[in-house]
Amino acid sequence: MITDAVSAQVWSGEAAVHVSIVNWTKNGEAKGPYHLSVQRGDSVRSPWETFEVPRINSALASGHDVTAAVVLHTNTEASRVYNGQFPRHSGFVIEPTIARDLIRQNSRNREVVHPFLIGREMLVRRTTAIRN
Repeated sequence: MITDAVSAQVWSGEAAVHVSIVNWTKNGEAKGPYHLSVQRGDSVRSPWETFEVPRINSALASGHDVTAAVVLHTNTEASRVYNGQFPRHSGFVIEPTIARDLIRQNSRNREVVHPFLIGREMLVRRTTAIRN
């Protein structure tokens, strides 16, 4: 049983992350009310909000209780797993200009040369689509 928790606290170190902290008992004999805190914002000086709640759920949220959630059959008996594109080595990733040249040289290359988007392109630069 969770007795006290911090749902989100700004990490005081260099990493730009939030952490959660949980206190619990094994025997479930702790008496409430329990305290659930959350730090609002992205600075170590951001304000805190604390709730007194009759129970702290596994989502560490005062408004969402997932204890009544059911297991979905599709999640236990999945017939396939989709991972998307995963080249496993940077040697399989080429610049868009090279890809366009390969396709111009031989149109059959279009069967094996496909656009590949990674997070870096979404964050720091615009991508150029492969065109005929």
